[in-house]
Amino acid sequence: MAKPIICKKCGTVYSSAQTICPKCMTRRPLSTEKIIGGIAICAFILILIGSLANVFEEDTSNIVSEENASRVVIDENKNKNLKVGDTLDANGLKITLNEAADWNGNHSRYSQPKNGYKYIRVYFIIKNTNSSDRYLSSYDFTCYADDAKMEEYIWGDNTLESGKISNGRNIQGYVYFEVPKNAQKIEIEYETDWWTDEKACFKVK
Repeated sequence: MAKPIICKKCGTVYSSAQTICPKCMTRRPLSTEKIIGGIAICAFILILIGSLANVFEEDTSNIVSEENASRVVIDENKNKNLKVGDTLDANGLKITLNEAADWNGNHSRYSQPKNGYKYIRVYFIIKNTNSSDRYLSSYDFTCYADDAKMEEYIWGDNTLESGKISNGRNIQGYVYFEVPKNAQKIEIEYETDWWTDEKACFKVK
């Protein structure tokens, strides 16, 4: 309901429905209620903007985290799908699977493969790029044929020697395994992290 207002400048009485004095054209000051209402509206808008900014920041963080997770998965998958000719960087050891083939070499009649089995050999070249010596053994490599663990054959030629590798040096040689003749999948695993049991995998077949 409109109320009478007295102009503070010229003393004219006019209705509160008017915002300007009809005589001197002086604008009527805002009421306390309107000032408080305006402040409340501004505060609400600021809170709303802040909330939207936090939501956007969280969404962006999630996107970045998902991208990083994707990179990790890709890197892990890469080490799970190595093939002949690939090089694995395992904590400063550059391990290259140079060759993989069946072997019908100089085993005697006393060391023939079991019935239905054959020997394979894989040739590794391993360089130590660390600043200190590293130890490596042929037993660090495990063969699986169709997901079953296979036995290592130790009587082959030019076998990979076990022992320390000086920094900047390399060793190379064959590792032999006995596998089924009809194996559909042959893989060589190497444990890249002793603490976490993380492994890399070379696909031989």
